Amino acid sequence: MALKHIIAAGSLAAIFSSPTCAAEPAKLRGDGAVLGTFSSPTGLAYDFDGGLYVTQWSANRVNHIDASGVTRLVTDKVRSPSGIVVGPDGAVYVASYSQGVVHRLRSDGVPQVFVSGLRTPAGLSIGRDGSLLIADRGLNQILRANASGATQVLAQGLPTPVGVVEFADGSLVVSNFAGSVVEVRPGGAQRELTKRLGAPAVGIVADGADAVLVPDYSGTSVWRITRSGGITVLIEGLQSPVAMARSKGGSELAVGNWGDGSVRRYRYGAAR
Repeated sequence: MALKHIIAAGSLAAIFSSPTCAAEPAKLRGDGAVLGTFSSPTGLAYDFDGGLYVTQWSANRVNHIDASGVTRLVTDKVRSPSGIVVGPDGAVYVASYSQGVVHRLRSDGVPQVFVSGLRTPAGLSIGRDGSLLIADRGLNQILRANASGATQVLAQGLPTPVGVVEFADGSLVVSNFAGSVVEVRPGGAQRELTKRLGAPAVGIVADGADAVLVPDYSGTSVWRITRSGGITVLIEGLQSPVAMARSKGGSELAVGNWGDGSVRRYRYGAAR
């Protein structure tokens, strides 16, 4: 089945870009290029050289695919690796869902505990100030970790949060595996954006200043959801998509599928 795309008009924007970059999209068709097949790819993160990190939940491995397509093992010492993210300084952070910690990987791939005392950390992202954000499904919390690994609770009482992004105004948008996507305002007020997805997954990413892209693990699609509650399909024909990342330049999306283990790359935002 061919994958259907909705490609945003103009250049793709980073998380703090202007609202004009989140224009109403138009539909195209095509297949995402398969970068590799992995064992339950749950987390994806681009580095600054165009390479892509992949966590393999079932294999307890973290791999790296460089810009030329060569795959190497980074570490096999993280149990049930879920979310992964590359910080502003190039540091790589990976969550261990079963051990309740977030590791920072040394340059040689050796994991070192950066944040402990968690329950089931799932998705990771980088906040507006460069700090680490953690969605902890078991604690029903979103936490911020500072440079020393000390944490602060940003939101709580969420129904199984597994992914989070932060916008320039300090608002969070959270994907909850129980079925909702929620906005959390800086004062803590929560507002449901949609419940149309069966299981919003780990790989939530920002799309301009007023929207997010969210894979639905229970289905076959990646959705675009605006902060005003608008929702439309971005990609169809997937197999339980769970992981997603955007390249640092913003022109690529990578999607990890739990169902068939594939990681696929899509050009997003460029004129065709």
